[in-house]
Amino acid sequence: MAQRRYFVGDALLGEIRETINTVNGTPRRPSTTVLTQSPVTEKPPAQLFRVGTATGSWSKTATNTVTWAPGTGVTATVSATNLFADITGTTSTYSVAVARVGNDWYLVGSQAFAQACQTLTTATAAIVTDISISAVLNTSDCSIVVTKTLTTASITYATQ
Repeated sequence: MAQRRYFVGDALLGEIRETINTVNGTPRRPSTTVLTQSPVTEKPPAQLFRVGTATGSWSKTATNTVTWAPGTGVTATVSATNLFADITGTTSTYSVAVARVGNDWYLVGSQAFAQACQTLTTATAAIVTDISISAVLNTSDCSIVVTKTLTTASITYATQ
């Protein structure tokens, strides 16, 4: 059986609502419920950002011990995972930033990354930016002379 829809005006709709909210001629009052428990909400994973220090080489996907920096109010160490790039060639202590997602700590930045970026090796190369080709027909000897002209520019790029 097909459902029928009826459209009613505001006045009639108001009367219908008033009738629904009246029981045996007495206006209904909304019931109140006292919650004995707090509503259930899903919490996002705990996230925290800290600065500290690490020592020695730290390979990508490996863990290393991070000691909280002085002044953070916390004297602790955690094991953090490096997901970015290898930190090699160092045995000294360097600054790091780590973040916690859930119960796991991850490296998000380090002084060693910045130093690696500052000491990049560069190279220069010439690239072709434009090619001009022209052809001239010599009608006296039926020859065609084709010439090309290359326009180049110099670029500098980082190497490993």
